Amino acid sequence: MTAALGRIVATRVAAVMLLACVGCATLQSNRPLARAAEGQTTRHTLAVNGRSRSYYLRLPPGLSATQRAPLLILLHGHNNNGSNVIRQSRLAPVADRQHVILVAPNGTGRFSRLGLTWNVGTCCGSAQSHHVDDVAFLAALVDTLAAHLPIDRAHITIAGFSAGGMLALRTACDQSGIADAFVNVQGTMPDTTCRPSHPVSMLLIAGDADEDMIEEHAENASHHGRAFSVSAMGTLQFWKHHNGCDSALDHHEGHEYTEYDATGCAPGTVTRLIVVHGHPHAWPGGRRSWFLAPSPNPDVDADALIFDFLAAADR
Repeated sequence: MTAALGRIVATRVAAVMLLACVGCATLQSNRPLARAAEGQTTRHTLAVNGRSRSYYLRLPPGLSATQRAPLLILLHGHNNNGSNVIRQSRLAPVADRQHVILVAPNGTGRFSRLGLTWNVGTCCGSAQSHHVDDVAFLAALVDTLAAHLPIDRAHITIAGFSAGGMLALRTACDQSGIADAFVNVQGTMPDTTCRPSHPVSMLLIAGDADEDMIEEHAENASHHGRAFSVSAMGTLQFWKHHNGCDSALDHHEGHEYTEYDATGCAPGTVTRLIVVHGHPHAWPGGRRSWFLAPSPNPDVDADALIFDFLAAADR
């Protein structure tokens, strides 16, 4: 992410290197897309803007060539990879049960399989410094998959953790037509001009004990001060306004989390913020992203929250 991530990268890189053997899929060889298999996670590549880009794909069992299936794009965090975010989120078996095609793209970096980064405009790492167009990558990925798989293009979701959540929001800002729903788990709003072309369903998940995001929001306030950048609530207010919602929010206080729902939004859209109590920089209900990362709150299931949100969004 921004300077806050830069201060911790040096201590994390060595540990992140160990992630190469955390999941078997990280070491997989590339397959032609035609050899993707139901109930398996396979690795594939495509060329975008002169770069070879890679992604992990999981097809649900019983996929029918005649029945369209929703697509969920899952974006890893900073200095991570697609294989590990599937493991971290535990989304693979959930997607299988929901009959959803799951794809986890890889960012770019010095190594091809780990320590990968996204360009979200004002950050992060080598992807930002080399001006990699990751939004174009996601657009090309959707087109490629839709040309070979029975994807329902009316039901595409882009979700991400941390810097991946920032890329999901950057995509909603720059090319909102790529997907109809976006999910940001533990990331800030990218500090770039945001002019979405039309209303979109938006789910924000934040932890109120996330020290990484506290630093990020403070830096956004001191450097640029845009209202949507300085808090999770500011981000919700931005998307609430964009989606034409009413001024008031429905507020549901629970023991494990607080939910804020906008009302009166554009038809078929949901605009929601969930603040998980006592939760650090982690995927709620998931696994640690690496062995020294903070432990997720085991009592809140982000996967269930995401699919509840998608069900509410007229899907």
